[in-house]
Amino acid sequence: MNKILVVNKPNNLTSSFVVNKLKRFFSSSKAGHSGTLDPLAEGVLVIFLGSMTKIIPFINENIKRYKVKMLLGLETDTLDIAGQITKSSGMKEFNELDINKVVKNFQGEYEYEPPQYSAIRVNGKRSYKNAREGNFVEIPKRKSTISSIRINKIGSSTLELDIECSKGTYVRSLVRDIGLALGTFGTVVNLTRTSTGSFSLDKSNDFYALLRGENPEFYELSNLFPVTVVNKEVLNQLRKLTNHKNVDISLISKQLEVNPINIVASNESPLLIVKNKYDDYGKYICSEIKFF
Repeated sequence: MNKILVVNKPNNLTSSFVVNKLKRFFSSSKAGHSGTLDPLAEGVLVIFLGSMTKIIPFINENIKRYKVKMLLGLETDTLDIAGQITKSSGMKEFNELDINKVVKNFQGEYEYEPPQYSAIRVNGKRSYKNAREGNFVEIPKRKSTISSIRINKIGSSTLELDIECSKGTYVRSLVRDIGLALGTFGTVVNLTRTSTGSFSLDKSNDFYALLRGENPEFYELSNLFPVTVVNKEVLNQLRKLTNHKNVDISLISKQLEVNPINIVASNESPLLIVKNKYDDYGKYICSEIKFF
């Protein structure tokens, strides 16, 4: 099976568990995903089955959207409610104007320290593995962009936020830093990824419903990239190529020059990915191709 499946990952399950479970369920030869979700988080997880794993490096998921509920007055070692409490403080009196001002200050470029419990490698080892062993290492600060951040609800000790951010942003770190900026602490209670790139929660499949046998709704490849159907003559020319990293695809098919990424298909079955290269003036240089 060569398909793309958008799944609503339940909380308390790892991304790899969900991927491997569905790989076996659909009897796929291999499976992968783009963009790991924390075990506590739920929401959009994009799974690529079979040869579709080859397009993962070409997927644009630079913009991600989240809904998060944060608890004020506590910080944990994992920066979410599943961890051990490490810091606490009495609740301060906040007015809505002060909270809005503090939260809005995080919009724009955001430099932060990633969580100790993260998949970031430090000296070749995942940070969370060090943390589980009690070895807390220094993780270099990172930068990301918070495109927008909006308060949905203010509770007596909670905030609910809508966040749009760049790829690689750790929302747990953002929640921690918002708490500190408010003069207290903050930890994640609930986290939902509502979209990543062009994949959205309202077009996702329920994980447990799939396992019960509900018909899956697969994501169409043509929603990601232009798909060009070629005839056998063009296909044979492509198969004869020896250097797949520097191909003048314009000599084979004029249809493939327009877009940075194209999928070439025959009889609607995807056969190869074409990544076109251009100079600073938009003039076509060459292509790199990768067979499925």
